[in-house]
Amino acid sequence: YLSSGVYLGGTGSGNKLDDYEEGTWTPVINGRSFGAALGSYTKVGRLVTVYYDCNTMSGGNITNPDLHGLPFTASNSMTGNYGGYMMIHEPAGINVTSGFTYVYFRVIKNTGTAQMLQGGGTGSTVSHNGGVVMSNGNNFRGMGQYYTDA
Repeated sequence: YLSSGVYLGGTGSGNKLDDYEEGTWTPVINGRSFGAALGSYTKVGRLVTVYYDCNTMSGGNITNPDLHGLPFTASNSMTGNYGGYMMIHEPAGINVTSGFTYVYFRVIKNTGTAQMLQGGGTGSTVSHNGGVVMSNGNNFRGMGQYYTDA
């Protein structure tokens, strides 16, 4: 137990690790329920790594679902447009529009929400947009990272 933190790679304030946390969270898609919806996270400093496993969705098909309930609000002070990204490693029953090849969640800054998008293309022409349909009775699971100011 290090009550005042530990310095890694130097003694400057930027090298001090004084925030580490592990825990669980419950993934939510509004208006839908799951046979099981499990999540865990590890937070080191401002970086949050999340894992999620959502099985047997009920409540009907849904287009452009958002994932709510992230364990921390995403950073609003990042220089990029978004707080982070979460890959969907097993997208059973998630249908994409023709020309798109994968789905993922993009974490919205200053929220605890991630937007499901589809991506794909060839060469320098890669597109990302909505239109993803999640089918009733199916599953999705994956992991990702985002930054928080907490």
